Order: sequence, then structure tokens, then C-alpha cells
Amino acid sequence: MRHYELALIIHPDQSEQIDGMVNRYRDVIEKDNGRIHRFEDWGRRKLAYPIKQLYKAHYVLLNIECSIAVCDELKTMIKYNDAIIRSLLIRRDQALTSASPMALAIAAKEKKAADRDRASSSAEKKDAAAAKGRRAAGRKKTPSLAEKKDAAADAKDKKAAEQKQASSSTEKDAAADAKDKKAAEQKQASSSAEKKDAAADAKDKKAAEHDQGTSSAEGDTAADAKDKKAAEQKQASSSAEKKDAAADAKDKKAAEHDQGPRPTEGDTATAAKDEKTTEQKQASSSAESNTATAAKDKKTADHDQAPNPAESDSPEHKENLASRSADLNRVEELPAKSAADTVNAEMLEADAAAVKDNKE
Repeated sequence: MRHYELALIIHPDQSEQIDGMVNRYRDVIEKDNGRIHRFEDWGRRKLAYPIKQLYKAHYVLLNIECSIAVCDELKTMIKYNDAIIRSLLIRRDQALTSASPMALAIAAKEKKAADRDRASSSAEKKDAAAAKGRRAAGRKKTPSLAEKKDAAADAKDKKAAEQKQASSSTEKDAAADAKDKKAAEQKQASSSAEKKDAAADAKDKKAAEHDQGTSSAEGDTAADAKDKKAAEQKQASSSAEKKDAAADAKDKKAAEHDQGPRPTEGDTATAAKDEKTTEQKQASSSAESNTATAAKDKKTADHDQAPNPAESDSPEHKENLASRSADLNRVEELPAKSAADTVNAEMLEADAAAVKDNKE
């Protein structure tokens, strides 16, 4: 048996008889133990050129395995079949079972068309959904009367809540402001009280310092009076001692004059001179002692006369300072004057005694 490939172009009006025609050819081939390895129906396609004023025809492809006698019989059947306008029978070396290039192209084209149809259907579905959404949105944009009432009620409730919240916030702010104002007033009152207390303390301190200065001035005055009295007593005592010493010396001299031999004129002068030197030395030491005492008293008085800042300008203080200064000057002058008078008196008495002795 040999392998053949048969292509048939069938009249487009006989497309419905293709299945019967192919079945008759199958029976002829299989009766002689032949086989049909491939059958492809390419469908109605455009002709390359017009045939019998036809522009389209139905194409069929068969790959068969049969004997020469069966091949000749098939040629005869095709020749006298008016439905077949063209045919082509060629020999093949082997049986072909895979799809032909034309079948593959047709399948790709059909797939592409199916995809296009599917995409178109999907787009149509999307368009339909979008249209449905737009219609729903349009219905939503025109709410019913009940929806309008509900929306107005919600807006009113929302506005009332916002007003209530704003009122509550305002009340809280007012309470906080009142609290801050009260705290500031309390702080101001406390500060005023502290200032008043500080002023009172300063006034009391100043009065205490004034009282202390007055008492210190009175104490200084009493001390000055006491020192003055002691100086006068000391001066009186010194004057009395000097008078007593002069009297004792005079008595002693008189006693010696009565008991001893009559002194010569030279001895008398020498004795008078020695006595005069002794009295001068004693008067000088007494004067130095009185001067030192007076200087010490003056230094103490100067120290006591340091002005108190609180009373330096008072009239009483100035009067006390003037009185103490006059007393100190008087104390300084008295000892020196008294000592000089004493020495002069003693010298005069000594000279008188010497003259009297010379006369005798």
C-alpha cells in the first residue's frame, strides 16, 4: 500500500454534504484494508481566483493509505462528482498525522478571534458594570425625601454637639482664668504683707539702735563724771600730801636749827639749795604723773567721744561733747599750775628762812 495526500475544493452550496461524501470515501478505502491517517476541514475560504463565477469554496484535506486500485476508484468518483470543483492527489513517502500549516494558521486565527470575542465580552461586561454603577450613582445623587430628612437631622445633631463642646471648652477656660487670677491676687497680698513686715522690722531695728546709742551716751557721760571726780580727788590728795610734806620739812628744819650748832652761811645756802633741788624733783615727778593721767583720761574721752551714727547730729550729744572737752582741759591745766605754785611758794619760804638765819 502507498501513502497519498488528497485536497478537495467543494462547492460552497454543498458544504452540508461533506460529511456524507467523506464517509463514502472512507468506506471504499477501509474495504481494501486502507486507512485515513489525517482529516482536516479547513472550512469556507476565499479562492485565489474565480472558478465558475465562484469566489469562495469549502476546503478539505485527507492523508490516506491505500492500494493503486482503490486510488483509481477514488479518482473516478471525484471526476464524476459535480460538487467537487477542484481536486489534487499527490503521493507521500509516509503517513502524515500532525496538523498541517494551514490547520495551524486556522487554529491561531480562531484562537485570536476567540480571544478578541472574549476581550470584547469582558469589555462589554465592564461597560455594563460601569453603566450600572453610573446609574446607581445617579440614583444616589438624587436621594429620597426620607434620606434628605435623615441627613438634615444628622447635621443638626452634629452642630448641637459641636456647640456643646465649644461651650464646655469656654467654661473650662473661664474657670482656669478665674483660678489663675485668684492665685495672682493671693500672691500679691502675701507679697504686700511681707513688705509691711519687713518695714516694721526695719523700724523696730532702727528704734533699738537709737535706744542703744542713747544708753551708751548716758553711760559715757556717767563714766566721764566718775573719772572727773576721781581726778579731782587725786589732785586734792596730791596737794594735801605736798602741803604736809612741806610742813614736815619746815618743822624738821626748825627742829634741827634749834638743836644743832648755828650753821655757817655756806652750809645754810647748800642745805637750802639741796632742799630746793629735792622739792623741784618731787614737783616734776608729780607733774609728770598728773600729765600722764590727764593724757590717759583724754584718750579715753576721745575714744568715748566717737559719734554714734544714729545720734551724731542730736543737740544733746553735741552739748555733752563740749562739756567733756572743757572738763578735760581744766583737768590738764590744774595739776601743772598747782605744782608750779607749790614749788614757787616753797622756794620763797626757803629764801626767807635763809635771810632770817643770816640776820641772826
